[in-house]
Amino acid sequence: MESNAASSKVWSVPEKLALRCGFIFTVLYIFLLDWYATGFSKLVFLYTPLEKGLDFIIPAIGKHVFNITYTIVSPTRGNHSDSTYIYILYAFMIAVALVGTIIWHGIDRKRDYNEPLYYWFTVIIRYYVAFVMFAFALEKLIKWLSSYTHVLAP
Repeated sequence: MESNAASSKVWSVPEKLALRCGFIFTVLYIFLLDWYATGFSKLVFLYTPLEKGLDFIIPAIGKHVFNITYTIVSPTRGNHSDSTYIYILYAFMIAVALVGTIIWHGIDRKRDYNEPLYYWFTVIIRYYVAFVMFAFALEKLIKWLSSYTHVLAP
């Protein structure tokens, strides 16, 4: 068996930047955009100042950066339909991920390996995708079963 030092590959700068940016964006996506899918994200989003802060920041970005003149309305809970608010939130998350990546790279540029970060990034993505797929299937199953309630009625 090889030691960790021998099996660690040296990461190039573009690989480090891509991993860090992807990690930041994924965490932002889970906590800012997908709050209807996970209970923890929903608690963080709804019971902290995060919702009110985003409801202030997103319309301001739309007005001052994208020159949107109409009122930007926050989507209802659990509704991620086509809306300007969601598109601006995506742009905001990408900008935060890029700035976070630059800061992170500036602080930690001498590290040649990123296996622990890569490991946890893949673990987060795997569990998140599995959880969302399970929740989606359960939701569809419950809707399907509820369509047969007339059979069980007296």
